[in-house]
Amino acid sequence: MRSAVIDSHGPPVDVVTLVEGPPPTPKSDEVLLRVLACPINPMDQLIIRGHYPLKATLPATPGSEGVAEVVDQGFDSGLMGKRVLLPIRSGSWRQQMCLKTTDLVVIPSHIDPINACTLRVNGATAAALVDTVEPGDWIIQNPGAGGVGQYVIQLAKARGVHTVNVVRSKTRIQRLTSLGADVCIVDSPNLHRQVKEATNGAAIAAAFDGVGGESTARLGRCLVRQGRVWHYGAMSRQAPQLRVADTIFKGIELTGFWLYRFNQGVGQTSTHGLLEKLTKLRLVNEVAEVFPLTKIHAALTASIDPSVSGRVILSPNSD
Repeated sequence: MRSAVIDSHGPPVDVVTLVEGPPPTPKSDEVLLRVLACPINPMDQLIIRGHYPLKATLPATPGSEGVAEVVDQGFDSGLMGKRVLLPIRSGSWRQQMCLKTTDLVVIPSHIDPINACTLRVNGATAAALVDTVEPGDWIIQNPGAGGVGQYVIQLAKARGVHTVNVVRSKTRIQRLTSLGADVCIVDSPNLHRQVKEATNGAAIAAAFDGVGGESTARLGRCLVRQGRVWHYGAMSRQAPQLRVADTIFKGIELTGFWLYRFNQGVGQTSTHGLLEKLTKLRLVNEVAEVFPLTKIHAALTASIDPSVSGRVILSPNSD
């Protein structure tokens, strides 16, 4: 049984190694899972580097989410042959693993595991953000073409929420339009003017910020009075910023969103219920490339390549 393992923190390509070991045996309250697909997420990169708030106990197998199939069970769970979403930070970069059934969310058998493997983190984050606004509202987000951003477009469209999507390149606009984006704009210092023109002055209630830095200020400037910026990521590796004119005179609020805190607040039953709803919506996940676990270093390199569009996926049991 093959697993990716880290014995120390550092650059992923330097510290991630592959190890061989005996297959795990499920306990009386567990099932044995064959991992079908798992993404390389920004969270994984941070955990491997030791920069994530929740620290891994070393040695550890990375992997923040994924899809697996039940292939054995320590008791009659009724899940034999079922496909499931794995719990967050369960260490999915391996061929097999054992988990309690209470940690699993069953998904419909017709769903492609590669397409579903980012629902637990990116899909749930997008759903929680979209739930903060009402049908008919406008939101603006950056990055519109990111993993969370593309889920936001699809979920917003289904709920009747209009989206302004900020992108780095015009090459991403066609993709987002096909998902249901209302407006796509290439980021610039004049973003607020471009947004006003493109939306005919629509009142934009909220911003979803996965970039941070000056991008946050540009988003905040597009909002109506008392609008809110939800900051869920920092691709720029910079703290979010807002203009004094927006915070004091327009009452723009900046609120951090962390999926871990959200899940803790709503509880496991509600979290699993949300995920079950997501699996029924036929959401699509942009995939850049699928790698076998034996090519983990090539996959890690591709996952941080700025020219790569979409999520890099591991298929641990493929050759």
